[in-house]
Amino acid sequence: MVKKISIGVIVIAVLVVGWQLLPSTNKQTASTQQNESSSTTTQAAIQDDDLVIGDKVAPATITEYGDFKCPSCGQFHQEAGKQLRDGYIKENKLKIVFRPIAVIGPDSERSAIGAYCAKSHGKFTEYHDAIYNYMWDNYYEARNFSAEYKDILTSKLLSTIAQELGLDTATFESCLNELSQAQKVANNQKTAQEIGVRGTPTFSINSQLVVGPQPYNVFKSLVDIQLKQ
Repeated sequence: MVKKISIGVIVIAVLVVGWQLLPSTNKQTASTQQNESSSTTTQAAIQDDDLVIGDKVAPATITEYGDFKCPSCGQFHQEAGKQLRDGYIKENKLKIVFRPIAVIGPDSERSAIGAYCAKSHGKFTEYHDAIYNYMWDNYYEARNFSAEYKDILTSKLLSTIAQELGLDTATFESCLNELSQAQKVANNQKTAQEIGVRGTPTFSINSQLVVGPQPYNVFKSLVDIQLKQ
């Protein structure tokens, strides 16, 4: 099934494989909520706890709400996300503010907490890439989407990945159980619902919500608008 949203004069076909709905805060239908999210005009401000890919003072910003278990989020990382890094982030023109939310399973929250734990060691981007690459290389590239609903990103696996990135495993494992870190993920979830995010991945660009792993040129067009402002 294909759904469409409009950004200015751009009409985008949403890819819905792996798309996950956030819990609704009212009795509207999912289709109505998604239509509303496509027209929301909110660009969240960067916070001290935000997880940032790129230079924090880069002039253009994409805010991404994603779930590490979401196949469509992994698709964005493998495709448009990498192109944005090559085309903009390497030149310090763009930063991606990643706000992990948990909408699929227990390992969604666990891996999201792990991102903040990795940040405290200065390894967020490396952790972000390692988790998405792990799910992609072992499951989603081969279209094994049933893995989405299995508890794969266990504490043991996350600790192993953290160790490979040079993090102290004991400190990392302790961090995974800290309520203060879990609260950051809960705060992301609350903000996402407040601004009209109804699933992952969703991106806030130029005060516009963009739904799904859109092609690179969609993101490029919106980033270029920011850079001209």
